[in-house]
Amino acid sequence: MERNAKIDFLRAFAIITVILGHCIQFGQGPVYYCGKCLEDYLFRFIYSFHMPLFMLLSGYLFYSTICRHSFPANILSRFRTLFVPIIMWSIVSFIIYTYHESSHTFRYLFTTYASTMIENSWFLWAIFYCSFAVLIVNRFFKDSIIIYLIGLILTFVIPDSHNLSLYKFMYPYFLIGYFYHKYSAKINKNLIIPWKV
Repeated sequence: MERNAKIDFLRAFAIITVILGHCIQFGQGPVYYCGKCLEDYLFRFIYSFHMPLFMLLSGYLFYSTICRHSFPANILSRFRTLFVPIIMWSIVSFIIYTYHESSHTFRYLFTTYASTMIENSWFLWAIFYCSFAVLIVNRFFKDSIIIYLIGLILTFVIPDSHNLSLYKFMYPYFLIGYFYHKYSAKINKNLIIPWKV
């Protein structure tokens, strides 16, 4: 499949805004991180759209992934491209959090790593859960809008612990990107332009 220059541009733009936003948030010291960054107009502007834009793009591209690969291949791909990086980056964070402490019990190490894995890399977790939800509904319910709506309604009653509030916030954007690509592809495929007939 040919690369889409517009999608590449939007991805690059989103990556740059994430880097810039994090530089503003973390590059000014602990006082700035503890709330002063919220007074920065550029920071507030970036954080008003950059993660939803990433999820729109992720959903848009995931439609192509579903079309090109089988259900089992997509399941394996989700684990290889998302879960493995979550595990690996969590190891890095875990070492940073615990290396300076002298005494460790196995239970302490296990719970610290588990909490690090759950709390860190929240965006990868969001893509992981959203793509799995779409895979299941696509495979077993033929992309039923009713099932997706039920899923959206459930997000209002599921507790917000362990970053679930972030995943629930990203889910609609992932679906919008996914369905935008799905229906724009169908329209373009079936479109008959009279002067070209």
